Order: sequence, then structure tokens, then C-alpha cells
Amino acid sequence: MRIGADLLTVDDLEPVLSRERSLKRAFTAEELRLVDGMAGSRRAEFLTGRYCAKEAVVKLLGTGFVCGAWWHDVEILRHPSGQPVVTLHRRARTIARNLSVTTINVTITHKKALVFAVAAADTGWEGNHGESPSPLAR
Repeated sequence: MRIGADLLTVDDLEPVLSRERSLKRAFTAEELRLVDGMAGSRRAEFLTGRYCAKEAVVKLLGTGFVCGAWWHDVEILRHPSGQPVVTLHRRARTIARNLSVTTINVTITHKKALVFAVAAADTGWEGNHGESPSPLAR
């Protein structure tokens, strides 16, 4: 099992949220569609949660964004139930496969101006069978 976590305030993300170019660099078009119709403070809180979750995922992968994945390589969308869903692309997917990551789950919580995200991955490795598992990333 691998774990990553991140903690931000909504104010921490203000420089990203206030510039269209920064938003498009940090979030995929599909992630930005999730906030269509959301009011200012709710929109900021939601995007901060997604940003925080992306940070938690790359920490779980052991790379960060500087040395490993790009922002668009980690996508945090939403299941119809509201649960965040992680999809890895390009470099992040390759890194996850190399780590034998089979699933990644994320939880995001908000309290006032604080946003906290935890990412947990199952490597699917039992350890006693003498062979590595089939590495699948979402």
C-alpha cells in the first residue's frame, strides 16, 4: 500500500484560481467542466480540493510534479455518487505501473478555509508468491 496526503487553504490557491492560464495548466478541461455553474467560493473550494488531491496522488507515486508527472497526467473527476475518481495519464500512468499500483482512491475534505486530501494505492502485491502482480493503473 502507498499513501500520499496534502493540505491547503483556499487562499493558497488564489494565484492559480485568479488566472485563466494557470487554471488550464493545473486542471484538465473535464475537471474545469465540473465547476460550471458553481458560485465563487464553492468553485474555489472545489478546485482547491481537486488540486490538493492531485498533489496527494503524486506524493503517493513518490515523484511530485517537478520530477515526475505533469498536472494533466493526474485527473480527478467525479463518480455520479460524488466520490472523487482518479484517472492517470501518460507519465503518471507509467510511474504507477512501475510501482505495481493497481488502484488509487482519493478522499477530499473541507473545513472552513482548509482542504485536506488523502490518496491511497493498492499495489496488489501479496509478497509470498514469487511473482509480481499485473500492474494496472486507473
